[in-house]
Amino acid sequence: MHNSFSIVELLMGIVVLAILSAFAIPKFGSSMEYSHIVQRKTELVLIRATIQENRNNQLMHKSTVKYDKNLDKVLDGLNIADIWHKQSDSTYEVAVANDTVKFKYSQTDGSFICQHIVQSGCDELNQ
Repeated sequence: MHNSFSIVELLMGIVVLAILSAFAIPKFGSSMEYSHIVQRKTELVLIRATIQENRNNQLMHKSTVKYDKNLDKVLDGLNIADIWHKQSDSTYEVAVANDTVKFKYSQTDGSFICQHIVQSGCDELNQ
């Protein structure tokens, strides 16, 4: 009587693990992509809320109210300036699920929206 596994039993165990990992790895990859999209959505909501919060603070303390010229202070305050890349005073881009999505900030009305609705990535972030 031996207390070890035969080579056939070891190979069967490896085959079972290989089959299980064939299903698990793609699922893990899609979960990572989904979490990345959710993270960008959260950042987008925070950016928009901070834009409005800054304007509301001005309403309470100043006689003239206007939106910030750009989002530098907003992005720095949220510690996401290294993720949301500034292209110009009004244009920013962010990587979403292997795509780069551009957003335009309007100093006039404080909006921060996708520059092109047909861009892939805009749909995921605006849902």
